[in-house]
Amino acid sequence: MILVVFITALISSIAIYIDKHLVNKGISRKDYFYYMCISMVPFSIIMIIVETINNGIKFEFSIIPIILLIIAMFLRYKKQHTIVGCLTHLNPYESSTYMSLGIILAFIIDSIIGVKQFNLISIASITLTLIGVFTIADVKLNIKSLQKDLLIRIICEVGLGYVAHYILKYWSNAIYILLLNLSLTVLFSKGYTWKYNK
Repeated sequence: MILVVFITALISSIAIYIDKHLVNKGISRKDYFYYMCISMVPFSIIMIIVETINNGIKFEFSIIPIILLIIAMFLRYKKQHTIVGCLTHLNPYESSTYMSLGIILAFIIDSIIGVKQFNLISIASITLTLIGVFTIADVKLNIKSLQKDLLIRIICEVGLGYVAHYILKYWSNAIYILLLNLSLTVLFSKGYTWKYNK
């Protein structure tokens, strides 16, 4: 389990530095969004094959997951567009630090809707999380850094987490990722010719 966590953290760290490199190279918001979506399609197909072999896939045709999928499409669209804006103004270290604030936002929402209890221990946890995040990252909270793209990204990240939580009651994770990214790829594929992609 520790090895899986370490590998996940390593891949996430590498990914954000690659994103920063792409931003420095001048990738547009539109291109970044499109290619991130299309790159998830083959990955999700592999996931479906693995899930089918191991546990079987779950897919319930219902109006609720369809509505949730449409919400997820909007949130993913907004989130992917803001990544370019965030990394234009912040380095990967700073971006990751500010994104940790999303965990605290999710906890506050959980407390409001009654999933978690807001008490002395939770306040202490939030305080320790904030201290830990900014101490380890050696980044001072700067209001100027909290620009629109960053705030929208945090909100979309939290929103996608809640959508995924409820949609996975109806669909397997692989089905959800495939339908989400395939729908967005098809919807925004106009103008992306083979020559342009190459």
